[in-house]
Amino acid sequence: MPQRKAAPAKAPSIQPDRALKALTQQLEALQKLKGGKCQEAEPEKAQWEHFTQNIIEAAFGDPSSELSRFHQARCAGSYNVMGISLQQQQRNFDLQVQEC
Repeated sequence: MPQRKAAPAKAPSIQPDRALKALTQQLEALQKLKGGKCQEAEPEKAQWEHFTQNIIEAAFGDPSSELSRFHQARCAGSYNVMGISLQQQQRNFDLQVQEC
């Protein structure tokens, strides 16, 4: 059986000063999500996560410990195989916004 090849590593591709400016802007945008209702803010949060992930990849490369920590923060919360209540969804959302 042929082995799967690992995805090639991506080297950092933007200058540190540009990365700092972009990440600072993302942190400011994240503040707007804090305290929001998860169902209403989920599309904006998803867009924020995607854009922030791209910045982190460009700033630190992929793989990187910074990118790994970002992925861990995005998964913060409690999950149940049988599904989660709206209250737990909100707690997870709040925790994820706080951890990012």
